[in-house]
Amino acid sequence: MPPIAPNPRWNGAINVWRPRQMFMPPKGLPRPGGRMKFTYTGIEVRDLDRAIRFYTEALGMTLLARSKIPATNGEVAGLRSKGSQQILELNWYPRRRYRAGSELDHLGFDAGKEDVDTVIDRLVAYGAVRTRPTEVRKKYIVGFAKDPDGIWLEVYKSRRQ
Repeated sequence: MPPIAPNPRWNGAINVWRPRQMFMPPKGLPRPGGRMKFTYTGIEVRDLDRAIRFYTEALGMTLLARSKIPATNGEVAGLRSKGSQQILELNWYPRRRYRAGSELDHLGFDAGKEDVDTVIDRLVAYGAVRTRPTEVRKKYIVGFAKDPDGIWLEVYKSRRQ
């Protein structure tokens, strides 16, 4: 599959030295049906209290929430910098062997108006691997896949009551 070009607004030169067609996905592959948003980055930490202290005190981030994760028996904390919409999600998992390089836990994407399974199926068509079944949780629906390089992706959709 050909590489994807950066947004031309960031680098107008891309249109001069590489034809647009070079970056188009092969015909027949599904395309996004709505506007998905990259909303947060989740990283794995070894000590959640220490990580919260570091990001709030050293970097001035605000702790938005902290809660248990029943599915993993772990804990999660969400932080944000003043003036930013991006969330840093700190994930801690018990009794798990920590390996160098496992700090990046996953990237989170809001499916927008699309169905979570439809998005995961499209990711699979582009080379991702579904990692577990889609879950319907109290406040949202969530699915997970690994991209072609093995990076975990979380696709979620709010369940508005």
